[in-house]
Amino acid sequence: MLLVERRRHAEALALVKPNVEAGDDDAGTLFVMAQACLGSGHPEQGEVFLDETMARDPNFRMGEVHLERGRWRLRRGDARGAVEALEALLQVRPGSVEGKVLLSKAYLLLGDDVKAAYAKKDAWNDYVHSPGFQRRRDRFWAWRANPARPVAYAVIALLCGFLLTRFVGPVVRDAVGASAQPTYAWDPWE
Repeated sequence: MLLVERRRHAEALALVKPNVEAGDDDAGTLFVMAQACLGSGHPEQGEVFLDETMARDPNFRMGEVHLERGRWRLRRGDARGAVEALEALLQVRPGSVEGKVLLSKAYLLLGDDVKAAYAKKDAWNDYVHSPGFQRRRDRFWAWRANPARPVAYAVIALLCGFLLTRFVGPVVRDAVGASAQPTYAWDPWE
């Protein structure tokens, strides 16, 4: 799993393949094998292992198989297949911000701008109404759903920084300079 997370799919495939050949057929191992196959350029085998994962555990990690299938189909340019997989994901996990953003991208590839806009809007609404721990996890996908929001925050931060350096900075510098001058009630050298 660590090699897959680091996008070293070929190494992960070489490591997991002997386990699968030896008969390790639990859903977690099959899912990692599917990810390794998909990432190392073997989409047909990856799809077979995703199907096997679904056969072992239909609700594996609450729709993670559908999400993975949608991601890879979208990368390969199979927008119809991605829509099918991502809509299946949203049946299991309706609040998935990542799933809705990817679904929006798939709709754009199909030329359906209206559904794409609604999917992005739903993704942003789900992000806004989710608890804090989930927002931290989905922040990257929320930015992709509504990129104008973080840009506005960046502009406000830059404006505040400019105003601070332009008007407050000289006053603070002068105050620090004046306080660095020692003042004595009596001259110690007299």
